Amino acid sequence: MHPDLVVYYEGANQFDLSSIARGADGSLRGRTTVPVEPPSRLATFARYSSIGVRLQSALTLIGDRGNGREPEKPAYTIEWPAGLDEANPDLGNPALPVNLTTILHDLDDMRADLHGVGAELAVSSFVWLVHDGMVLDPLRGRFIWQQLNRTYWPWRYRDMARLAAFQNRVFAKYAAQHYLPFIDVARDRKSV
Repeated sequence: MHPDLVVYYEGANQFDLSSIARGADGSLRGRTTVPVEPPSRLATFARYSSIGVRLQSALTLIGDRGNGREPEKPAYTIEWPAGLDEANPDLGNPALPVNLTTILHDLDDMRADLHGVGAELAVSSFVWLVHDGMVLDPLRGRFIWQQLNRTYWPWRYRDMARLAAFQNRVFAKYAAQHYLPFIDVARDRKSV
């Protein structure tokens, strides 16, 4: 392939607050997952039938006492890295949270590889469907709810939103420092 332009749009695969989250006992808090029950007959039926999907969704809606709200999560605190300006991050700081140091090295590699074939890298902000106090429709938003509350357990919505905004500031600054196009999808989504 000989692309002219490659757009980097990513922000979830390496998003992990473990490096800056401390449990109530002061220990480093790692990401865990909520145990998922083994599939029931209805779940198996839903894999092959639209009626099964609708029935499963209806029963889930009836049984969901949270009504699409964020569930209660274990206590932890965010310990922001000393000397790291959240509003104007130093991209050379090795303590960048949510694996951003690794991501920036990956972007450097991509930029070099693309330069070698005469292509340009563009960087994009990443849209996270999360904010503090968010309530999802239990039926239509069930997959978003599961992603936020199972895959990213035990991180709270407010902390995910804070770190997602920081991550996007890092992406914007990286693009500016390397004279790359920056596509601010997250900003533009808010104006729609």
